[in-house]
Amino acid sequence: MQPGSGVSMALPPFEGAVRILALILGGIFLVQFGLFLAADPADPASWHAQATRVARLDPAAWRTGVPEVWQLCTYGLLHAVQDPLHLLGNLLILWFFGSMLQADMDPRRFALFWFACQVAGGLVFLLPAAFGFDSPSAIGASGAAYGVMAACATLHPDARVLLIIVPLRLRTLVLIVLGLTVFAALLDFKQGSSGVAHLVHLGGLAAGFGLVRTGAWRFDPWALVARRRAVAEIERGADDEARMDRLLDKIHREGIGSLTRSEKAFLERMSSRR
Repeated sequence: MQPGSGVSMALPPFEGAVRILALILGGIFLVQFGLFLAADPADPASWHAQATRVARLDPAAWRTGVPEVWQLCTYGLLHAVQDPLHLLGNLLILWFFGSMLQADMDPRRFALFWFACQVAGGLVFLLPAAFGFDSPSAIGASGAAYGVMAACATLHPDARVLLIIVPLRLRTLVLIVLGLTVFAALLDFKQGSSGVAHLVHLGGLAAGFGLVRTGAWRFDPWALVARRRAVAEIERGADDEARMDRLLDKIHREGIGSLTRSEKAFLERMSSRR
């Protein structure tokens, strides 16, 4: 895919945070599958059952006890081992749309954006539980994947993508996805859960769109920390220079023997720095 009216069949680069996230998700899935094969399906205390219970996003656990906040970070790392297409779909979105979005930022900010959409999808999924509704637990990185797709459509609405063999504008594709997701979510509300966490998808889509529209996607915490360190270093240097001037005045008035041990140590440190 590419911005503009043309259509490119070239595969996107598999690098940076996209590659790291894909390897993490794939590696965790293999561990899950190994634990699943080794587990007794009737044993609720198996490693597979316990790991899933701790890491999944469980509305009941949030409603009845102290919120298990870590689940907002861990649920997106797990996928259904009985349905590898669950993982494959998220990996394809991560690769194709994630590479596109990563080109607009940098790998660290892209990874932060990915997890921000995941958390947002989880929070939206938990909303019914806050009003007393029962809902099953959720796993999967779909909230993050849908958020990235929505962000790409917001930044590059006219980019062309191929849906099987049909070329579509990216904005049109995401609107179709949004419509189908809302339709499926309403069916779940009417008929009961289908086993797909559509609210996670909606939360991710909303987060991806909102973060771009508000400009929050440009936030770079690492640059902010670097700027604060640079300012602190400048201020510290100015303070050291002022203290050095005071010590030189003291030496001029009272002699070097009047310096305390700490003042001598500071003087030596400043001399070595120069």
